[in-house]
Amino acid sequence: MENNIVKEIDACWDEAFSRLQEKVKNATEKIDDLLRLEEHYRTGHKSGSLVKSMGSYGSMAINFGSMAKVLGEGDARRRMDKKRYERIATLRKELHALEERFKKHPPKCLVVSIDEDPEMTLGKAEEHLNDMAEVFRILRIASLEARAKYDESIHPNFFKKFNWEHLENDEVQLCPPIVVGADQEERFEQLPKILTLLSSGKPVKIVLRWSRIPRRLPAAGRSAALQCSMDIELLPVALRGAYVSQGTAVGPEYHRRLAKGLISPRPAVFSLFAPPTDIQNGFHVRAERAISARVFPNFVYDPDLSTDFVDCFDLSGNPAMRGGWPLAKLKYRSEKGEEAELEREYTFADFAVGEADFKDEFSPIPADLEGREEVHIAKYLDLPSDQRGGKIPFVYTVDEKQRLTRLSPSTSMILQTFDRLQLWRTLKELAGIENPHVRAAEQKIRVELTAEKEASLKSLKEELDGQVQQREKGAVESAM
Repeated sequence: MENNIVKEIDACWDEAFSRLQEKVKNATEKIDDLLRLEEHYRTGHKSGSLVKSMGSYGSMAINFGSMAKVLGEGDARRRMDKKRYERIATLRKELHALEERFKKHPPKCLVVSIDEDPEMTLGKAEEHLNDMAEVFRILRIASLEARAKYDESIHPNFFKKFNWEHLENDEVQLCPPIVVGADQEERFEQLPKILTLLSSGKPVKIVLRWSRIPRRLPAAGRSAALQCSMDIELLPVALRGAYVSQGTAVGPEYHRRLAKGLISPRPAVFSLFAPPTDIQNGFHVRAERAISARVFPNFVYDPDLSTDFVDCFDLSGNPAMRGGWPLAKLKYRSEKGEEAELEREYTFADFAVGEADFKDEFSPIPADLEGREEVHIAKYLDLPSDQRGGKIPFVYTVDEKQRLTRLSPSTSMILQTFDRLQLWRTLKELAGIENPHVRAAEQKIRVELTAEKEASLKSLKEELDGQVQQREKGAVESAM
């Protein structure tokens, strides 16, 4: 996994760790106060304690020996029983040891590779979580003792078996995340491992890093048209209990979405489009183009937002949300060498023509078209299938002299572009932006309202015509 992503994960954990340290500090202060009060009840009336509390000034005016005899040895009625006192004294040592441990050896994120055996990864995850469960066992007991709610008949047996399975959501959020990293090339081969980890019931975080755009439909001919592909974007449908986020490893939303998913008590998947190396020159522009072309749409699925699926799915951050393809400008030089711009719909093919991995998917348009019509690929895909015959789809690009030219995409590229368009439409339906049933209902209501309005207008016209005829008749009679 790329160093920049690991650093970002560590930064997100540091924010959560500071909250955990504050929690331990508060618990320690409460137990220290409790024992300090107990010491007062036990020894607060002894002459030595009185001298210590009053200081040197009081010793000149007060006989502390006599005062101690009058006050007695303390308030026996308010003392703890011996067993509880020893238990809390041990708890204080554990809390102070915990603070010292956090200073010298703060807990770290567990980062493993997807290449590792899933059972081994899950074993490490359980060990990692149980280590943190010991921290929360101490904090739970401290909370009970501070409120005098520790019950000798219940809690010893409960905390004897205490492990990560007993953690509450807010406690899991303060555990350093278990991160499994996978690069894009391993995505499909490692899919069974990913599903095993996500369905294990442990809050494992899968980070899928992309630097290249995969060929989703490498086959050609009929097999390409019928080939099925696994889309990360549709994981929320299959794994409704997992937090799923897709986006680029740059931009203001990157850290916020990553942090939210890492502290989620659920398993999570992060699909991140990142530069191939730590050098990010030009990557921002490439990332924006990938989002615009529906190659890598932004989305978040957070099951904790609502019980309704549509309210958990967020597509914000994508351009032209209600359309198919957004518009983008292409700069080129005219025949006279002047700078010019062309605005066209920016499709997956328009993005791919600039990617080295897809160079062999495009070719010059044949000189002899034999009456066939050239159409941009966006318009070509909008046509019904029976109207595409006799047409050649193309994309605009620029040559080495920055002159505007057109290239014809391969059948595989056309199918991949159509696949991305269909996926984008599916995502919009999942996010509640566009729904065919709602659209049909709207159209039906519109037709009904139009018909009702037309009938109302016709009735009103007939009534007005009758009134006009009546007034005309009256005017004639009056004139006669």
